[in-house]
Amino acid sequence: MRLFVKYLSLLLLTQALWAEVHVIEIKPDSKASLVDKVDDHQGTLLISGGYFDIHKNPVGYFKKNGIVNNAKVDNKLSGFVTISKDGKIKLVTNTKSGKAPQAHNVFQSGPFVIDKGGKIGIKKSVNKRFSRICLLQGKSGWQKVIYYKSIDLYDLAHFIKRSYPDIDMALNLDGGPSCHLQTKTLSIQTTSSMPYFISIR
Repeated sequence: MRLFVKYLSLLLLTQALWAEVHVIEIKPDSKASLVDKVDDHQGTLLISGGYFDIHKNPVGYFKKNGIVNNAKVDNKLSGFVTISKDGKIKLVTNTKSGKAPQAHNVFQSGPFVIDKGGKIGIKKSVNKRFSRICLLQGKSGWQKVIYYKSIDLYDLAHFIKRSYPDIDMALNLDGGPSCHLQTKTLSIQTTSSMPYFISIR
C-alpha cells in the first residue's frame, strides 16, 4: 500500500509538470477594473470574470462602477470578488446573509477551492477536467492568478495547496469555454464572448 501511494503521488507530480499552467503575480501597486470588452483593456493582464447566463447577464450579485446591475445574491456561489474605487482586489466569503459586500465593483463566483484560512474547499473529485482560472490570496496579502488548462477542481485545490502552503483563499472564476487570460506575451482566448472581464494594470 505504501508503494502504491508513493507511485500515485509521483504520477500526479509528473502530470502537473507536463500540464499547461500559468501563474501571474498581481503586484501590490496594481490597479484593477471591470471592462465590458477586450478592446477596453489598457493594462498588463486581462482575465475572465464570474458566471453569466445564456443572455450574457451576470449570475448572482453584480455591481460595476458603483451601479448595481443585479441585486440578487446567489447563495450557490460561495464567493465575491470586490474591486475598490482605487483598484484593489479582495476575495470575500459569501455568508449567505443575502447581503453583498460594499465596494465600487462586486461580482459573485465560486466555488472557493481553498476556503478562508487555507483549508481545501473541494472535498471530492467529480472527474470534470476543464480549463480553470482562479484568483489566489495569501495570508500575507499577496495575490496571484493561476490558469490550468485541464484539471478537476479537487486536483486544482491540492495543486494550489502544495504549491503555496501560505495560501489563505483561492476562488474559481468562470472556466471551460469561458476562460480568458491575456498578458503582453500570452493570449489564451475563449470561444465565446463574455459580458465583462477583470482588467489589471
